[in-house]
Amino acid sequence: MPMINGNLVPEVSALLPPQSLMTSTYSALKKSIREALIEDWSRLFLPPAYYHHPPALHSRPFMGLGKFMAG
Repeated sequence: MPMINGNLVPEVSALLPPQSLMTSTYSALKKSIREALIEDWSRLFLPPAYYHHPPALHSRPFMGLGKFMAG
């Protein structure tokens, strides 16, 4: 899905970079930010030694269990 549709605003479309460049730049930036977040999270908030799951931006399958609902 394009972030900005240059066809809707023709006078601005000449000033915008190509859609493929905008999409790839956004995806690369998003990936970089997520990796930095996980790295900082791992470094600043060390999990207990007994917890074997690395930090992630999505919930784990077992988080739906009743005792984990508050988390």
